[in-house]
Amino acid sequence: MKRTLFVGAISALFLFSLPACDSSDGDNGEIPSQNATFEATMSGAVEGEITGTAFSSGTGVGWGLVLVTDAGKSGIEGSITFIRSLGGRPGEGTYSVVDADEEETTDFYAVGVINSTAFPATSGNVVITSSSSNNVRGTFGFSATSGSQTLTIEGGFNAQNSSFAE
Repeated sequence: MKRTLFVGAISALFLFSLPACDSSDGDNGEIPSQNATFEATMSGAVEGEITGTAFSSGTGVGWGLVLVTDAGKSGIEGSITFIRSLGGRPGEGTYSVVDADEEETTDFYAVGVINSTAFPATSGNVVITSSSSNNVRGTFGFSATSGSQTLTIEGGFNAQNSSFAE
């Protein structure tokens, strides 16, 4: 129940902070140079490259990262959300992407919603290369499933922190 409330709260915060305008443990992607952006490659149930906007937010209790696709560039609609249920903004380092059924953690839960299908992550990693009050940069790679479909997503982000981010 606590995790559900936290995930709902973080999701609501992201909605109000957005402006109007190989394997899961593989190499991840490259970090975009432009702030508030991400780039990723998908393989499996959906194939292609996606780009879009990257925002992060959190409190001392938890932290989240939302990547929203620019469907006009890729033709693929969706988002990727990473939630850290314990701890605030992550410092530099490598974190696991864990199954959402696991206990609350300082690692990450992740889900990709691609073309209206939710793909909850089962394993992978997030590598934070820099973390400040203004932005968080890093790479990610994870495997996810939706029924019998599997999806691997690898990419990089340069997320702008919301003004209420830790």
